[in-house]
Amino acid sequence: MNATTTDPIRYIVASTRSVEQAQAALEAAIQARRFSVLHTYDLKRTLHEKGFELPAEVRVLELCNASQADKVLKTEIGLNMALPCRISIWQQGGRTMIGMLRPKALLKMLSDAPALRAVAEEVERNMVEMVDAAG
Repeated sequence: MNATTTDPIRYIVASTRSVEQAQAALEAAIQARRFSVLHTYDLKRTLHEKGFELPAEVRVLELCNASQADKVLKTEIGLNMALPCRISIWQQGGRTMIGMLRPKALLKMLSDAPALRAVAEEVERNMVEMVDAAG
């Protein structure tokens, strides 16, 4: 694994694993950090079923830590539009990429509630660890 981009909004790593191997490793990392996978989207399959052909695999995992989500929603219910968190796995240039949008950056754009800064920092730290473990 090597960091591809660590810009202020996205965190992406490139992996030598297949999409399936990266997904299995990501699911294990999510569970190990007391998050749960709520849903997995297979965008290539979904688009194929609708008559469109995507040339590469793309999987999007929605994940949640109920305790953290509870804190966010009790502080600012309108942030439900930014939940759950997502981590994506896709093929690009012959490599498997694993990435996410940074919760701290999203929070900065959506809310100025000081009580949520620590939540966003904790969630982001865990998600970066998940991405790194999957890579």
